[in-house]
Amino acid sequence: MKIAACRDWSWCDIDVEATGAKLDRMLIARGLRDRELGEMLHLSVQSINKWRHGRSLPDIANLYNLSRIMGVHLEDILVTTIDLQLAQSREAEADSASFFLPFFRFVKVQL
Repeated sequence: MKIAACRDWSWCDIDVEATGAKLDRMLIARGLRDRELGEMLHLSVQSINKWRHGRSLPDIANLYNLSRIMGVHLEDILVTTIDLQLAQSREAEADSASFFLPFFRFVKVQL
């Protein structure tokens, strides 16, 4: 099972599309365009575009340079299958908690 293996630090899949979407959000937040980033990394606009749209991943050297340019840890750029599963379980917990929210609005606790 991939989750157990991931928690044991032996293997974890990187989700290319989710990583691309995250990278895209990070670059937009920093106001970086494909051309600017390509010039910084000495790469074509097409290469950057492929990363942002989840069609490929940067190699380890470019990933490291991206992390330095954006001021984040290398791991903060990548999205793994375990990250996606944890996010889904958190959403499910939030949905179940919001089910009880209307009830708790009317309950007053006296100390």
